[in-house]
Amino acid sequence: MTLSAPSQEVTVKGYLAHNLGDDLFMDTLFRRYPDVRFTVVADEPYRFFESRYGNVRLIPLGTAIPRRPLLGLMSRIGGVTVSPEVRLLLEDVHRTRNLVMIGGSMYQQQRDEQLQKQILFETRHLYKTPDHTFVIGANFGPYWAEDYREAYRHIFTQYCDDVCFRDKWSKSQFPDVANIRTASDVLFAFPMPKLKKRKQAFFSVCDLSLPGRPESLRSKADEYEQWIADIAEKLHAKGYSIVFGAFCTPENDGAAIGRIQEMLRARGVNSENIIYQYDQDPMVNAIASSEIVVATRFHATILGLIAGSKVLPLIYNVKTDNMLNDIARNGIRRVDLLNDMPKNWPHDADEIIGLQPIDVSKQQRDAELQFKALDDFLGR
Repeated sequence: MTLSAPSQEVTVKGYLAHNLGDDLFMDTLFRRYPDVRFTVVADEPYRFFESRYGNVRLIPLGTAIPRRPLLGLMSRIGGVTVSPEVRLLLEDVHRTRNLVMIGGSMYQQQRDEQLQKQILFETRHLYKTPDHTFVIGANFGPYWAEDYREAYRHIFTQYCDDVCFRDKWSKSQFPDVANIRTASDVLFAFPMPKLKKRKQAFFSVCDLSLPGRPESLRSKADEYEQWIADIAEKLHAKGYSIVFGAFCTPENDGAAIGRIQEMLRARGVNSENIIYQYDQDPMVNAIASSEIVVATRFHATILGLIAGSKVLPLIYNVKTDNMLNDIARNGIRRVDLLNDMPKNWPHDADEIIGLQPIDVSKQQRDAELQFKALDDFLGR
């Protein structure tokens, strides 16, 4: 398809770290506004954005950055170093005058105080520089300090046209801020292919042992992988083909899958794996055609739900709990990896086979509202 010449320009900040879920956010944004020219800052492998979408310009990390003495002075006074990515984004947003922040967990408080100081400094300057700033698809927290929330209350109130969170809990942290609202996660509106269901179980897997994860997760990493292998073996014995999906290679999803597959091979169980490497279709199609989705990754849960699969969410972050509670507080079976002991996780394959698909048609309609303010601004 030949795109018409884009008439508007927008700088985009997201989480471009080779993660399928976050890349699908970008896919949704770029396809929704084909007549808008978007600029992103990312490493060179994201060059495919330019050829795939036709309305995207990539500024590669490592591009020479013009000096801005005032920013340098302010960062020295603030005792922080502005990252190359943010400096490039600031340079572009001076040109476009429009900023879209699109992503999920963009507002998690950091244990490292210096890092948190840097992020707040960067966020404040990035949001206040353009004429218009929109936040789409995020959740707030986890956080523990009141001054952290108050810092963002000021940023959202003073510098943002519109902030649309993806769960009610995040909105509830700012009940009196008029330009903050909520709608279902962006990917509830993703155009999932309608494929015939196979007797197949899809497993989205994470490496729970990664540094920086809560100790309540890291301490269960071995038991989690053993449990995945056990459930996969039991489902295989009941005639299900087994497929594993690595959403994020840099976070070692593929390494965790390799360890699980090694266990299964020792038991004579064959399985497939799909590693996300910028082509979304193999993973999306595997989920769409699976009768069962055992989902650790947040967006594997959502893709499984909109595909009409039987989904067992594995909670490794409270954001998944908040999303599921917005759908049905007590009606969705889940495994809380953070708080439940492994002995309480389901060990009977029939319990998973007996799950029923959940109607998320309301969330699919509601997700369109994530873009309401940007639609109005861009005249869509």
